[in-house]
Amino acid sequence: MKRLNNPSIKADYQLELSNRFEILADPSNNNDDDNNEIDVSKMWEAIRETIRSAAKERVGGKKQQKNKPWFDEECLTLHEERKQARQRWISNKSQANTNHYSNAKRNTTLGFINKK
Repeated sequence: MKRLNNPSIKADYQLELSNRFEILADPSNNNDDDNNEIDVSKMWEAIRETIRSAAKERVGGKKQQKNKPWFDEECLTLHEERKQARQRWISNKSQANTNHYSNAKRNTTLGFINKK
């Protein structure tokens, strides 16, 4: 993220993460009945959620890309045909499948260019 290049935002984010990880690592906050047994998937979910929430609060969310107004049903159909041709080509790399995939790629590219 480009915002992390800002030293003050970076320091604030690092401090927030360290504080949250200290709370996460504190055994008194652990709600498990058996502290000897650690569920890796639950711990990973907690770590991932901690990082995501700290980043969202301190750095900000990722901007959603703008929609492409030219991308319509025709483009979607071309894209799906290209995906299917590629799957056939991957499963069986015969000359016919190679040619079909090449033509599908070319048609899709030209269709997208024309729409733009």
